[in-house]
Amino acid sequence: MAYLRTEDLIPSDKVGIRLQLVNTKIGYVEMDYIIEQTNSSVHILNAISPAFTSSFSFAEFILDYVEDTR
Repeated sequence: MAYLRTEDLIPSDKVGIRLQLVNTKIGYVEMDYIIEQTNSSVHILNAISPAFTSSFSFAEFILDYVEDTR
């Protein structure tokens, strides 16, 4: 099993961790959000929070999307 060691770390001015969705079927990092919907739920995948998730215009877009797909 691999472990992260102190000597594995490289100094950087970039700070923070951001989750990124990876399509494991094709080995591709998804750069945009993905909407998945069932009859009773809507899931927004890969949305950068809080920029997308607290945006009123994004909420309106999702409501329109759900209405159009029903």
